[in-house]
Amino acid sequence: MTEKHFQISKVHASEYEELIEFINGVFNIKFPELLPKLYLNHPEHAGSHYAIREENELRAVVGAFPLEFEVCEIPMKVTGIGSVSTHLESRGQGHMAFLLKQIAIDMRNVGVAFSTLSGQRQRYENYGFTNLGQLMSFALNKQNIKHRIKRKEPIFNFVEMSSSNISDLKVCLSYNNRMPLNSRRHTPESFLEIINSWDSTPYFVYQGVSLAGYITAKGNQINEVVVFKEENFVDVLADFTMHLGEYEITLDLLPHQQKEIAELSDICERFSVKQSGTFFIIDYPKVIQSFLIYKSTYSKLEDGSFVIEILDHGRYEISVVKGHPYVVKTRKKANYLFNHIQASMFLFSFSSLYDGSYDRLPAAAKSWLPIPIFFPKMDNV
Repeated sequence: MTEKHFQISKVHASEYEELIEFINGVFNIKFPELLPKLYLNHPEHAGSHYAIREENELRAVVGAFPLEFEVCEIPMKVTGIGSVSTHLESRGQGHMAFLLKQIAIDMRNVGVAFSTLSGQRQRYENYGFTNLGQLMSFALNKQNIKHRIKRKEPIFNFVEMSSSNISDLKVCLSYNNRMPLNSRRHTPESFLEIINSWDSTPYFVYQGVSLAGYITAKGNQINEVVVFKEENFVDVLADFTMHLGEYEITLDLLPHQQKEIAELSDICERFSVKQSGTFFIIDYPKVIQSFLIYKSTYSKLEDGSFVIEILDHGRYEISVVKGHPYVVKTRKKANYLFNHIQASMFLFSFSSLYDGSYDRLPAAAKSWLPIPIFFPKMDNV
């Protein structure tokens, strides 16, 4: 079957309002309210959208946004995919596939390490994305607080963030940019827009008059929480639950948050492991090495090596020498041969723990997998 070809263009800043009207109509939501960081008075982001027009009318759009990310101070190019939209009358004609394939080519050409999106798994596995990573998910309720924390009066108070409080926004921004895994947020104004996205409400956390951290939440779901002193973490969550007037709050923690995980595991009503997102690994060596460096900050990596061949990507030797990870191209015989999706799952998903191929790993390498890939929810598009 002959593949259809379409003329692709980038959306121009002068077409920004037309773009918003189009994606609002396809999704039946108001994007300026959902993602003010992109669609509320930000025509400079129009050019991040790939479009197909027919008779000068938009028929399909995919946003591909360049994002700055750091893993233990290692800079990494990331592309966020969003606003994947096809006009109702044009669906089934291959517009989305054509746009995503071109975006994949462009990402490789500019050195993107990985891409991330939110969407139906099987749909996007056709384009290289799959569900990866590990987060610990917790549910803390009022009964847990009553019986385990045993405190009636709050220690912390919460004030909705405002652009008028620039000094405290700057402090929160500086803490974000020092996190081991962080998407760079450059100004207090952009920081506030980002954590105000996805229908979330951001709060300053105060102990008396002293700034103690920040939280952003959608209802009872905490989407991001930073507490400046880790010994205050559980107390902040307990007081925030009371502040909201909700019976229960939920939140996710990263693997390096060992102390917080241990405390919440002992208190919370329930907890579970879940994926951290949907990713398309493009630069395997950089992504593997960087996130293994991150893993080494909270878990010992035993010395050893193995060789993996990934079809249409390359053959790589992954090794750890004196606790430091390395990934290099090699001609050595491969211990494993995978296609792209299989390799991504084997390296970055906790499902690899139950894969028969995991059992054949050298003992040392079992301390490396799964590799904890992550991208912050609030920075996603």
